[in-house]
Amino acid sequence: MRTNLILDEDLIEQARRLTGIKTKKEVVHEALRTLIRLRQQRAARQTALGRRPG
Repeated sequence: MRTNLILDEDLIEQARRLTGIKTKKEVVHEALRTLIRLRQQRAARQTALGRRPG
């Protein structure tokens, strides 16, 4: 899916330096994968503690 985004160039450059990722596209993909993984982990922890994820 093609989408146009206005990105914070400072954040993109910081992410590129920290990760070694070369392209903006891959930085965004990695950020989305990381966000999804973190939210899934949070939901799993809350479920394990007997709380409703959210």
